[in-house]
Amino acid sequence: MQLYVDCGAEIAVNTPEQPVGLDYPVVEGLAVARIGTADQPVLARRGDDVRIDWGYGYLATPAAPAVVVTGGNGGRIRRAFVTGSALPAPAGPAAPAPVTESRLAMAATWDLGAVGTTPVTRWAMLAYDDVKAIRYFARDLVAYCGGAERRWSNCLSPPRASMTRSTARRASSTRNW
Repeated sequence: MQLYVDCGAEIAVNTPEQPVGLDYPVVEGLAVARIGTADQPVLARRGDDVRIDWGYGYLATPAAPAVVVTGGNGGRIRRAFVTGSALPAPAGPAAPAPVTESRLAMAATWDLGAVGTTPVTRWAMLAYDDVKAIRYFARDLVAYCGGAERRWSNCLSPPRASMTRSTARRASSTRNW
């Protein structure tokens, strides 16, 4: 049994003509892909029908031997999964190119092995870090996430910890619901 999830570069652009890049930041215990626009116009747009195009989209899952987090042309990655071919390994940063040309996507797969009677749980997190969240009296302010360091990787860590705690709590519960 295999699972697959992906997210296109459209998550990080205002229009599909904008160039986006893809890379793989290092976060302890996680496999992570990151996608974002090349120019990062922080808080530069305003008005109706505007999408955020500064910051980065992330796809993260706990790192494990049977887990692949990768990126590239979304159609090629999906085709590889559906046909049973190996997904391309993360090959380093992808050069910025317009979404309409590159069709970049981030993808994660899990190989769960044979179906059995033992329950199996896997999770992925799709996150977006807007780098600067608000302009307040001509000052661009960072978003609050993860305490004093205010790093995007801190935002990925709390769910990992809470998933572990809630799983442990369920496992130690003797109550019948």
